[in-house]
Amino acid sequence: MRARNLLIVVVSLAVALLGALSAATSPARVAAAGPVLVDDFSTAQTEIAGYPALGYYSPGTGTGTVFASGSGILGGERDTKVVHNPTSIPTNRTNAIFARVSNGTFYSFRQIETAGTITIQWDGADGSMGVNRTGPGGVDVTGGGSNDTVFFKNVALN
Repeated sequence: MRARNLLIVVVSLAVALLGALSAATSPARVAAAGPVLVDDFSTAQTEIAGYPALGYYSPGTGTGTVFASGSGILGGERDTKVVHNPTSIPTNRTNAIFARVSNGTFYSFRQIETAGTITIQWDGADGSMGVNRTGPGGVDVTGGGSNDTVFFKNVALN
């Protein structure tokens, strides 16, 4: 059996944009801004894979997308896209890239010798990976300019 390097990224509970503290920012301004919840991952999402033989998308494309709608998601929809490098699509399931959401956790993993990307997009309920410029319903994720940091809670790499 061939050994595999398996990269697992677990983002659990929440992804939030938080204000960064600096000498130029008063504590009252940071406290007033507060964090903006982007996704608590309570809405499950079908597993998608960047490998055509798995049947999650049209054979030969090397791309799979899923649009999950529900509460706990900024703008009401999470768009996830998995792209397997189309020039190196393997002949077996051993080399693939996957993403899914279950039990409040986002999972993504890539097997050895696999090239590809996973994109998560929160731009409102549009059912598309195209950017919806008015998507999240006018939510100011900068909190009036005081939030300038993205915080990923409970990230694990293995």
